[in-house]
Amino acid sequence: METKIEKPIVQTFHRGVPKARNGRGYSMNEIFQAGVVNLQVALAKDIPVDKLRTSSYPKNIENLRKFFGQLRTKAKTQSSIEKGVDRKDSATDKGTSPKRKSPKKQTTKKSKKSTLKKIISKSD
Repeated sequence: METKIEKPIVQTFHRGVPKARNGRGYSMNEIFQAGVVNLQVALAKDIPVDKLRTSSYPKNIENLRKFFGQLRTKAKTQSSIEKGVDRKDSATDKGTSPKRKSPKKQTTKKSKKSTLKKIISKSD
């Protein structure tokens, strides 16, 4: 079952009366506010994008967040299925999984003379 996104809602005015209708696509501003950093990700997920529209509506942003939330949970469950790990077992069996070690950052020690030279040169 594929998740489909709802069409965006756009507000128009007909004889001075506001009217809501379906839009062509989501504005780039709405996509960025929903938490998508790269526009290519949205296009790859078949999200309609209207590059000409500059407005942003809270309901559209909420729909995008809900859609991407569903994609994240779907991806997590698929990856756990591919690994052959049951979600209930993985929660109770935390100690058996190998932990990744983060690389240590090399710190550079500055000599006192170089810092004193900088301070003296700034004061002159």
